[in-house]
Amino acid sequence: MDGLLEQPTFLDARDATETAVGALSATSERRVPRARGIDELYVVFTHFESLAMQTPTVAQVAPVKAAGDPAEGDSDDADESALQAA
Repeated sequence: MDGLLEQPTFLDARDATETAVGALSATSERRVPRARGIDELYVVFTHFESLAMQTPTVAQVAPVKAAGDPAEGDSDDADESALQAA
């Protein structure tokens, strides 16, 4: 899949979603031995605040965590480390 445009179409979004869901399924279901999959999925984007300020933002999409799940630690630390890795 090539890079997406600034204004992706529905078909672009569907292709990206199918790719992400397939990678998550390959990891969680282990249907195919040695299948390349992913354990976590983050969306990284800029949050528009003003013409002079756009804040980098990280949102974890998968796996979905229960609200207030203490087992995963502080979500801000995870978001910051994901942003640094990107």
